[in-house]
Amino acid sequence: MHTNPVALIAVLLVFCSGGNLAATPKVAAGWNTFALKNDGTLVAAGNDAQGQLGLGRSKVYPSPLQTVGLSQIYAIAAGSNHSVALDNDGKVWTWGFNKFGQLGDGTDVSSTKPSQVPNLSGVGLVAAGFAHTVALKWDGTAWAWGSNLNGQVSGIFPLRTTPTQVAGLSGIRWIATNSDGDHNLAIGSDYTVWAWGANAKGQLGDGTTVDRNTPVQVHGLTNVVAIAAGYQHSLAVTYDGSKIELWAWGSNQYGQLGDGTTTDRGSPVQVQVPNGVIPYAVAAGAEHSMMVTYDGAIWTWGANGTGQLGVGTTTDHTTPVQVPGFSDIRAFAAGSYHNLIVKQDRTLWAWGTNFYGELGDGNYGKLADGTNAAQKAPVQVPGMVGMADVAASLGHSLALKNDGTVWAWGLNEYGQLGIGSAEIIDHSVPVVVPGMTGVTDISAGPMHTVALKQDGTVWAWGSNLGGQLGEGSQVDRTSPVQTQTLNEASAVAAGGFFTMALQNGSVWAWGANASAQLGD
Repeated sequence: MHTNPVALIAVLLVFCSGGNLAATPKVAAGWNTFALKNDGTLVAAGNDAQGQLGLGRSKVYPSPLQTVGLSQIYAIAAGSNHSVALDNDGKVWTWGFNKFGQLGDGTDVSSTKPSQVPNLSGVGLVAAGFAHTVALKWDGTAWAWGSNLNGQVSGIFPLRTTPTQVAGLSGIRWIATNSDGDHNLAIGSDYTVWAWGANAKGQLGDGTTVDRNTPVQVHGLTNVVAIAAGYQHSLAVTYDGSKIELWAWGSNQYGQLGDGTTTDRGSPVQVQVPNGVIPYAVAAGAEHSMMVTYDGAIWTWGANGTGQLGVGTTTDHTTPVQVPGFSDIRAFAAGSYHNLIVKQDRTLWAWGTNFYGELGDGNYGKLADGTNAAQKAPVQVPGMVGMADVAASLGHSLALKNDGTVWAWGLNEYGQLGIGSAEIIDHSVPVVVPGMTGVTDISAGPMHTVALKQDGTVWAWGSNLGGQLGEGSQVDRTSPVQTQTLNEASAVAAGGFFTMALQNGSVWAWGANASAQLGD
């Protein structure tokens, strides 16, 4: 990654305009952790109470296991209690908690094994929110499903159990949501940023705190090449041909906006990036932010109560600080309170909270009961090599290997690991998601997971309380099910209890819609 920054931004522009999506993050983390290996398999670890690890059962796994039934996976995402995988065919697979329909299979039945999201194909990107899922199709449309309590899926209905196209958006280049949150971001064809859903802290960037069920333009931002959505804050990278800048807005309680204050912002403010440091890509956790620079280094700022900044302390920081010892980052993901990175040698590293085994190092525990297993500095995940993509959520993590298989670990209460079971046992080591091959993108919501396959179909699993699995019900799924309607998706994203997809330039959304997060 020691390359001219202008050349790297050029790559970003191609990436955001529907070009090669191989640059998507290769690790997904939430209450669980997932990693994508070079062979296309997916491994998972952490809490498996809802089957979000995709193992066909629900247990606690502190070390990575392979998620059953998944191969040829291209990308992954981890929601709060559901998981998502995208295969090489552009299809999306989901599993885990499904109370809000975040699996996109038309039911509210949770699944411990990955199932393809019906009628969804041509997907190029997936993202998982707290209880919703989002997919971006290659045609530039965005689709979402699951919980819509804050309008994050779009429209007035409280949830969508099958993919719904996000109204008012076309020619979309990129989408973003967060496994904790209920708001979404999208980069338009003119490189402006659009947002919808919850807005209590100004995270939509329109100068108000009013929830929006249709997309609104973020104030003052143009030439945007990268975006990230946190729980109640947002990030964007801009490039005007001469300079690269990083912007943030929304909640700033812990300094996650990086402007040196703890003042909330309803419109974008510039992050205090040190002189000579050039932002390349960004990610947002619940209350912290991450940045990878053009030279492959990683910087963090914001909340640090569980060591999620990776600097060896638990002190919050209101401006960016560098994580020591890393200058060759290939991919990275921010979970709620933990993070994952893939180095150029395709090894997997993790740090932060480890309540449910979401770090994948074979341990798990909580500070309150004296079994704290958090890591304040990066540790290597044993046995995880050949990584291609990662996703992180509230309590589970996802990894995509180069062979297209999906792996998961961490919290599995709703089957979000996709292993075919929802027994209340976490997985602290990665497990493979069965049936998931050809995946090209993954996204993790807090309780569900979404995957995009090469053929453009979308698959989801885990919690389906808001219909975020997109298969027409509110039944949780412990195995991946295909999301209905979409079969040419190009990208997916999983939110809180809703899901989004991009297809043919339009955004589609499904799941819970109480805050109008579906945008229909």
